[in-house]
Amino acid sequence: MNLPYLFSLIITIILELGIYLFFIKRPILNILGYVILINCVTHPLATIFYKQLENLIIVEFSVFIVEIFLIKWSFEIDYKKAIQISVIANLLTAILGKIISII
Repeated sequence: MNLPYLFSLIITIILELGIYLFFIKRPILNILGYVILINCVTHPLATIFYKQLENLIIVEFSVFIVEIFLIKWSFEIDYKKAIQISVIANLLTAILGKIISII
């Protein structure tokens, strides 16, 4: 695992943790554990598929769909809230990731 990848994963986890904490009222360590788990599944897959497809929209949409189910099941919340969390988390991290890659 290279340093830039690890850095992007950590930044993603930190950003998404804030979003999850806003929507889900649970102890921070409980939420952090699931955010790490979810991102350790979707982040590597997104990275691999983006290198293969080079289409950010398809990759992000796929991650968005997968994360809806992971969020719903992990936190036992309804689909509406899981969709909200996934949309906001993935939009934020995709936009910031694109900005960082340009800089």
